Amino acid sequence: MKKDNIFLAIWRCLYPLLIHVSVSFALSFAYMFLVAFLFAFQSAAGEDMTIVMEKVLQNYTEHALYILLATSAICIVVFALLFRADRRKEQQAGQKETSKAAWIILAVMSVALCVSLNGLISLSGLSGISAKYQEVAETLYSGGILLELITVGILGPICEEMIFRGLMFQRLCGYVKPTIAVLISALMFGLYHGNIVQGVYAFFLGIVMALCYLRFQTIWAPILIHIMANITSVCITEIAVIGKGLEQTNVLIVATIITTIVWILVAWILLKKNSERN
Repeated sequence: MKKDNIFLAIWRCLYPLLIHVSVSFALSFAYMFLVAFLFAFQSAAGEDMTIVMEKVLQNYTEHALYILLATSAICIVVFALLFRADRRKEQQAGQKETSKAAWIILAVMSVALCVSLNGLISLSGLSGISAKYQEVAETLYSGGILLELITVGILGPICEEMIFRGLMFQRLCGYVKPTIAVLISALMFGLYHGNIVQGVYAFFLGIVMALCYLRFQTIWAPILIHIMANITSVCITEIAVIGKGLEQTNVLIVATIITTIVWILVAWILLKKNSERN
């Protein structure tokens, strides 16, 4: 591949992510600017600006999920147009027909995968040593279960799958072997989350989602996996019975072992069928 083509390939794979970051930054900056202006206008004369900024940051943290919701909604529209344009250029054949049973099996695998990865990370002790992860978790799970299900459980996964599988991974497949594209997209997905706990989780989840994208030949496969995994995480966090149960080490070990066996077995069956067809 020529040098200029390499730069073009890198740009094509990365600019959707840059669009997402830019939209998120623009909305966050606009919100904080507006809130800072209102606080400064309402504050007493001579009030320390440090205190005002602390109030602004606290207010932003409390409403960060709404910023994420708006970012995801805007970017989904943009990425859907880019995704559609890519499919037209590639002149892809129609999607493979997938039975309802296959979708149900995929959903079950997604839940098992989420519990398994979270369990392994918890047992490893990673979640306890990452201060950044604790901050992110407090933000993501602070808006009430309904808002979390809509933002973290549905819109966020759709947006991220359009970026990392629908655009980045699919475009990488045009430049490198699919196995390399799987690893690169999963690595970028992990780095995107910005902390060791979510990074490890997202890397392994990204590998499975990319492989299932190849298996099902539709972006809805990784979207379903991501949605089911995130909804499961929200339920584990917000539903006390589930969360307290998994806080017990013995219960967590058993749940992790069972769900690991389940998702590996289901993934192996699904991918084996794909290899036999090819």
